[in-house]
Amino acid sequence: MTIPLGIDPDCWRVRHVIQHHPYTNVEYYDLDIDYNGVLRQTPFQVHYWFMRYQHYYWPIVAAMTFPAIVWCFDWQDRLGLKFNVKKFTSQGWNGWMVFLLAKWVHILLAFILPAWVCPQFNFSWIVLVYCLSQMCSSLIFVILILGSHWAKATFYQAPENGHFMHGRLQHAFNTTLNWHLKYGWLEYWLGGLNLHLTHHLYPGVSHRHYHKLTPIVADIAQQFNISYQALSLIGLFKSQQEFLKKMGSNYRENQS
Repeated sequence: MTIPLGIDPDCWRVRHVIQHHPYTNVEYYDLDIDYNGVLRQTPFQVHYWFMRYQHYYWPIVAAMTFPAIVWCFDWQDRLGLKFNVKKFTSQGWNGWMVFLLAKWVHILLAFILPAWVCPQFNFSWIVLVYCLSQMCSSLIFVILILGSHWAKATFYQAPENGHFMHGRLQHAFNTTLNWHLKYGWLEYWLGGLNLHLTHHLYPGVSHRHYHKLTPIVADIAQQFNISYQALSLIGLFKSQQEFLKKMGSNYRENQS
């Protein structure tokens, strides 16, 4: 599924399943909020003067996420610059062969095949369409997925003893939320991507079941007095903007 986008499946598994899910919004552990020098995503990161405008320019950075993963971060990960390469399913020469094969298949699908099927188009147009499609899909992904963590706006530093006072499920409620569209048929075509809290609670369950699980999650949260939050799409956008503006103002409240 990730190969048409150009993202290496094994790198994605480590980044998403091993690093993001257990350590959501934890500084230095969750690679989704890794400091990039352009967006300040936690109250513990370095602040620069231009970040006061990040709530205006963030869509450009978000649109560059997939291209950066495909052509930069995947290679860093495979070289072991971000985490121990022993976390990969395929290691050593076998791992590199699988990695390079996946990248070659992506190049074949994204550039060579279109150039062969549509010879009437200049190759520069194929590259342009590729870049625009990557940026659009990247922007949508960040808004729908990472944006739910921004909107919740709860971040942590790793405790000195290595253990949080709260458990894994409580951590998911603290750092993630669901959001809803006005019309159910639109949510159907999202395939449950908007129910990101439910995904973090049940990562091994197909997204298609989240619509049935979400009301149960909400009921149980109410019974046990757990903070459960579900926003509209407009509410999600507003919360994202408020969060980015707050981080851009050099907000540094200790939330560890």
